[in-house]
Amino acid sequence: MSQQSTFTIQSWNEETFIENGENKMVVAKVEQKYSGNIQGSSRLEYVMYYMGAVRATFVGLEVIEGTVDGKSGSFVIRHVGEFKDGAANSQWQVVEQSGTGELSAISGGGSFSAKGREVVTEHNLELV
Repeated sequence: MSQQSTFTIQSWNEETFIENGENKMVVAKVEQKYSGNIQGSSRLEYVMYYMGAVRATFVGLEVIEGTVDGKSGSFVIRHVGEFKDGAANSQWQVVEQSGTGELSAISGGGSFSAKGREVVTEHNLELV
């Protein structure tokens, strides 16, 4: 069953660790708030490679703490995505055995397309 949640970026801090002309690799440390099917907050680190100013590829790990369908705990998701044409697009998957509390058996994944600081993510999460 498809579900929806909205996350809002609270902070975004990048640190460049490789530069090659117009290209660069950075680590982005991000904090977000969730509402909808997922409620709570998260901490996320992306490793991003910018190809000039308008395109990037990224991977990331995000720890979400809060509730899913009213059950509380935390879990980790793995992002793989790219930024192009003014939007960040990511496919994400729950990391196996990362759930805690009532979310200890969580599995599934989702995706988003972000053009601003408030983003709707579509997902299919199972709690069994």
